Amino acid sequence: MRSVRIWRCLAGWLGACLAATSLDALAAEYPAAPTRLAPGVYARGAPPGPPSPANRGRTNSTGILVGSTGVVVVDPGPSRAEGLRLLRAIRRLTPKPVVAVVLTHAHPENVLAADTVAGRSAVVVAQARTYALMRDRCSECLQRLIGLAGQPAMVGTNIRLPDQTVGDGVTERVWGGRRVRLVATGWGHTAGDLVVFDVASGTLFAGGLVNREVMPDMHEARIRGWLAALDTLSALSPRRVVSGERVAGKRAAVASGRAEYRGDDIRLIGMTRDYLADLLARVEATYRQQGSVFEVLADGELPRYAGWVRYGEAQPLNIQHVYAELEKEDFATR
Repeated sequence: MRSVRIWRCLAGWLGACLAATSLDALAAEYPAAPTRLAPGVYARGAPPGPPSPANRGRTNSTGILVGSTGVVVVDPGPSRAEGLRLLRAIRRLTPKPVVAVVLTHAHPENVLAADTVAGRSAVVVAQARTYALMRDRCSECLQRLIGLAGQPAMVGTNIRLPDQTVGDGVTERVWGGRRVRLVATGWGHTAGDLVVFDVASGTLFAGGLVNREVMPDMHEARIRGWLAALDTLSALSPRRVVSGERVAGKRAAVASGRAEYRGDDIRLIGMTRDYLADLLARVEATYRQQGSVFEVLADGELPRYAGWVRYGEAQPLNIQHVYAELEKEDFATR
């Protein structure tokens, strides 16, 4: 069966990806201090993954919203140590307490600092499917991250499941005087994707659904759902977008050694969508002609995106994933 060959090939490519990808040198470009994007709105960038001892597992952006009485954190990070670093950074911004921690999806790099950052007084919130994923696999994910980032980076890290969950659609909450919309977009990047839209500033924290010049991670994705999710994000008309993974500045111009994170405009959503649409079109054209996955791999380059981080490793993996999705669609309709 073609799907068996696909997943065997996928496993081989995944091993090559983890062995060959090295982005440790980028870690120095990302300051520990959050960057102010708007009044009360901050983002803390991180070098794009994979997790390693050099980046201590911190590979995704973190959002900080300072309200009149408290602080909301979006995606607190991978570990107790990084959670403590984040809390120190927040204390330099404000003495107000953290009152809510929002998890946009269930990847360990995003969620494992939740216990440290939330403490005893803040609520941890995620989409219901993210809760289920964390419940079922967080112990395994913690061990995986220890293996990648190293034991010293992960000492004292505890798993904390969300205290509250939200369903599909839009949920509006006010935490610490800050009004946010939690938008569950359906299964795109992961089964439980959730974005956070700060109403006052028009800032969208897009989680894993949007990257800047970094190849999307598709190992849990549903590509058609992801495309639909990006249309949902565009309809929010955000003033700025905070992506999950991003290249600092333009990578070539970090003149002072600090890569300021100033946020990106709505065009970033379109960039991610363009890649996914082009990928689907390329794979589907060969699949509908009864071509094998190996034929797509042989002619699956998308030169427009060749400069994105992880392109060489991720593009073959993404091709195979989309091909398998198309097979599943066909099997489901028989």
